[in-house]
Amino acid sequence: MRASALAQAKAAADGEKVTAADGLRTWQSAPRQPPACGPGSQDKRVPVTPDQLASEPDPVVIARQLIDSSQYLTLATADSAGRPWASPVWYAHEDYTSFLWVSRPGARHSRNIAARAAVSAVIFDSTDLPRQAQAVYFEALAEELSSARRDRAIAIFSRRSRALGLSEWRTADVTAPAPHRLYRASTAASFILAPGDQRLPVNIGDQG
Repeated sequence: MRASALAQAKAAADGEKVTAADGLRTWQSAPRQPPACGPGSQDKRVPVTPDQLASEPDPVVIARQLIDSSQYLTLATADSAGRPWASPVWYAHEDYTSFLWVSRPGARHSRNIAARAAVSAVIFDSTDLPRQAQAVYFEALAEELSSARRDRAIAIFSRRSRALGLSEWRTADVTAPAPHRLYRASTAASFILAPGDQRLPVNIGDQG
């Protein structure tokens, strides 16, 4: 059942995508200006020199910086009938591939996850101007964490909370009879916004 949900998550495309090889060529050959969107926008490719290629921004670095500097991700879920819902959640991450948050199990997005594990998410800076925007997109499987995996995950979540001067979280805070539970989204695919309003696949996990 989980393998089926993973296939569903990987197949649920959000926006136009390109392959990693084609996307990287687009990224490297496009004019170095913010992506243009909307009526009349064009995706123009121009030749670049080896020196220019060497100075190109690394998509992995872009994605990681945005994840580290942001506080919220927008989580997109759907119920068993396919009715969509989006919610902002404050998150912590593990190796840029697992995202943790705390929610009430009765919240709409939590109920949706219980019915349908396949989710998507986006992290972006809402203060950016349209032509300066960047975003990281995810396809993922989400779940409420069981007791066997809760201790380590809540320590990661609490570490980020305390680093920002917020409250410490303990296992008891996300275990009945406490009102909240700990959730995790494990990414199946990740993308960043590339020139021409395309989605460039990136592997942003631990590459060491």
